[in-house]
Amino acid sequence: MSLNEYKIDDTAVAEWIPWGGLFLPHVMRQKDGSYFSVIKYKAYVIDPIKKITQVDYKRGWCIWIEKQHKDDNSYFITICWNPFYSNTGKISNTLMPEKVTQTNELTYFNDAIKKIKENISSILPDCYLLERQELLDFLSFTLSFGINKVAAPYIYLYLDIYLSENIKINFGDNNILINDKTVMILSLPGCPNQTVIDKISRLFKNTPYRYVKRLLMLDQKEAEIDYKKYTKGWCDNRSVIKSMVMADLISDINGYYSENFLILLNKDIYYQIQKNCREFLADLKIPYILESYNLKDIWWGSIPGIFRANIVPPLTGFKFLDELLIS
Repeated sequence: MSLNEYKIDDTAVAEWIPWGGLFLPHVMRQKDGSYFSVIKYKAYVIDPIKKITQVDYKRGWCIWIEKQHKDDNSYFITICWNPFYSNTGKISNTLMPEKVTQTNELTYFNDAIKKIKENISSILPDCYLLERQELLDFLSFTLSFGINKVAAPYIYLYLDIYLSENIKINFGDNNILINDKTVMILSLPGCPNQTVIDKISRLFKNTPYRYVKRLLMLDQKEAEIDYKKYTKGWCDNRSVIKSMVMADLISDINGYYSENFLILLNKDIYYQIQKNCREFLADLKIPYILESYNLKDIWWGSIPGIFRANIVPPLTGFKFLDELLIS
């Protein structure tokens, strides 16, 4: 008896991508039992009056807001849910107190994602759920920046292999090569405003890029517990100062947040673009990181459905989901 056929090739990208198959035209069931769907929308125009109806997200829910740029711009919202099972088989992290078990979790997620889409359509009336080919096109871009084009498969299963088999991805010590082009990642820890983001976007207008905001959700109670642990040693014996420092850190939507530009560059211009980027961002006087050591962790965390990578405290709070939308 041999176990060779079950041996994992840890150099194969498909081994680390959780995508499984489409159990509904717009619902991806992942290999770890989680689900996600993707909403496409047009560039958001800020409306100070209209707001998306608040949803009480909990641990196990994740959101990716993404702009994909090549010849033009496309905008997407990925909503992911990782069900938490109790000893009795009941799922504890539903958005509303409903009785959901493993037997009806797909139906529950389908209903939930449709309600979320309806809420979002209050300010994004043209948004819609991606299905089949459009969903594959979106996921393919996240891996290849538009280099790889995929046709609809006969069956929508084994999508981890199908979407990565024609892409050459190599991981060096502190770099990522996709079809012999280099990925540069710019992290923006300071949540810059839209004017700054527009200026940065123009810097990369002639090259393919992804601009991704990701939030791993915690409910308000969990967020407060998390912050108490994180800030335990802050301002010892100065409770008044500590309360001032921590004021308004917890908001209505809370979680571990990251904001990144991922840019695909020819190797011969990589260092020049990086130099130009440093000079440009220095003039903007905003905090930034051109990633090196954490490059791969951040890249994996930017891929829709991968919520186990790039989990970095402290958490960040937002008043409305609208604040995360990309214009």
